[in-house]
Amino acid sequence: MGFADLFRPKWKHSKATVRAQALRGLATNKHDVLVEVARHDADDSVRRVAVSLLRDPDVLSSIADGDNSEVGTLAAKRATALWAHAAMSAKDANAAKRALHHIDDGKTLANIVDGARKQSVRQAALVRLTDPKVSSDKVLAELARAATDPAIRRQMIEAISDASILRGIAVAGTPRDAAITAIETLSDVEALQAITKKATRKSLRNRAKRRLAQLVPTVPQSEPSGPTQAQHHYATQLRLLAVVESAMVGKAYDLSAEVADATQSWESLEATDAELKERFAHAILRFDIERKAHAVDLERISRQAASREAAAAQQARDAAAKLQRQQQAAARKQEVAEQAAKSESRPEPTPTPTPTPTPQQRQQTEEDNAARLTETCEALERAAGDNKLRSAQALLKHASDLFAEHAPLPSDEVRDQLDTRYESARTALHTVVQTLAENEKWRDWANLSKQKTLAEQAQSLLATADEEPQLANRLKLLQEEWKSVRSVSAGKGEIHWDKFRRACDALYDKLKDGFAANLVHREALCERAESWKDSTDWRGTATALRDLQAVWKTLGPVGRADDARTWDRFRGACDEFFARRDAAKIADASPPEG
Repeated sequence: MGFADLFRPKWKHSKATVRAQALRGLATNKHDVLVEVARHDADDSVRRVAVSLLRDPDVLSSIADGDNSEVGTLAAKRATALWAHAAMSAKDANAAKRALHHIDDGKTLANIVDGARKQSVRQAALVRLTDPKVSSDKVLAELARAATDPAIRRQMIEAISDASILRGIAVAGTPRDAAITAIETLSDVEALQAITKKATRKSLRNRAKRRLAQLVPTVPQSEPSGPTQAQHHYATQLRLLAVVESAMVGKAYDLSAEVADATQSWESLEATDAELKERFAHAILRFDIERKAHAVDLERISRQAASREAAAAQQARDAAAKLQRQQQAAARKQEVAEQAAKSESRPEPTPTPTPTPTPQQRQQTEEDNAARLTETCEALERAAGDNKLRSAQALLKHASDLFAEHAPLPSDEVRDQLDTRYESARTALHTVVQTLAENEKWRDWANLSKQKTLAEQAQSLLATADEEPQLANRLKLLQEEWKSVRSVSAGKGEIHWDKFRRACDALYDKLKDGFAANLVHREALCERAESWKDSTDWRGTATALRDLQAVWKTLGPVGRADDARTWDRFRGACDEFFARRDAAKIADASPPEG
């Protein structure tokens, strides 16, 4: 250490290791010192320590500007991480947008899109991510393949303008919805022609052909004088589709009769356009599911109103019953006071003299006392190995009271033997009780701390329940954690348990409100699968059933019994169709007899 080091702060010490250690020990209000060291210290290791302690993303960004060293890279990464945290914890969309404006890293934005709890934050991050100035088409393609949400994946692909990248996604064919979106986004004829030849799936090749037909329609050699029957059917189907889709989008459930008429009219026409047919079937299915869910919601609201009225009536009855009990208690108290006053005015009864016991009675009493004290000593000795704190404490008090009575015994020698045995057993058990009490104290300290944390987590989950996609799983995990820390001494932890229980009850009520609507969705998918299980359109029905299976995975939870029942029903219908299809394939492939 140099002489000058004695007169300056340690963060200016001549040794880099001393400066780094001093930075780690600085108070949080020494922001200016950290900034100065991060900018100007001669040793990069010390600068890295200062950068890792800074919490201001604006300052970190300014340090990173123009610095191509490892310190500049670290500062840029920390600034991006802090902006990402600010965006994900923002309370409104405007605050999130301000934070997101500073983030240029595609993977960080994709993590926010995938992990932010609030829909507004995820959407703002997605808008930022799809900005051509932030993410190239190649980066968007890579992030789209890794995205878990189909809707987000679709928006990423729609933002890609490079036809060759879109063609690559479509030819690869996985995920299927990404390939479909790429085909729908493409307007390059050559790229679409390549997809019709190279796509791994036949359905994608056909879709590319339909897209080509839309972009380059076939011109007939001679123009007919009027619309053909097929064109008339197509126009009628478009009109019927518009009726159903407008009712579905507008949630016009009172138009169910018009939708039923449109369905009947559609069935009377020959459906030639596969995409139009698929859109109509999807619109009918969604309208039917949402209409039934709406009816369930109305019924639930009605039941809740009736339940509130019943609760108010019960509360009034309880208040009246409580008042009646108070009046009865006051009457009984008055009656007891009157009886006490009467008893005080009566003369005291003359005590009856106690008869003198005989020698035989005294001997029997002494032997009984000795036997009772012996049994107590034996109980103390046994309790030392039981490790039961409460019963051991009660036994110690009982034994202490019993030996303090100094009841008559057969001889002084018997008394001395019992006193010696009692003191030995009491000392051993007292040591065990102290150990058990200390263990219980530490157990209570650990479990109460965990119970408080779990109660706060349950309340936090309740506050964000409407935006939590995995609410049922998170509630189950919290309850399982509580079971592992619920053991505390009597009279402790009631406040934590009350908070945790109330939050869990409210969360379960939220889940239960959605059970009925989710059950309607599942029942609708079961009915649709069962209606197709006897179909012989092997290819078309197989595709439709796989689409239903994909929709099933997106449905919310239901009660345990309904979950098993509906899944068995849905899987049974699908398995029956695929078993029939596989048997038909085997039969077709078998050589003819003879």
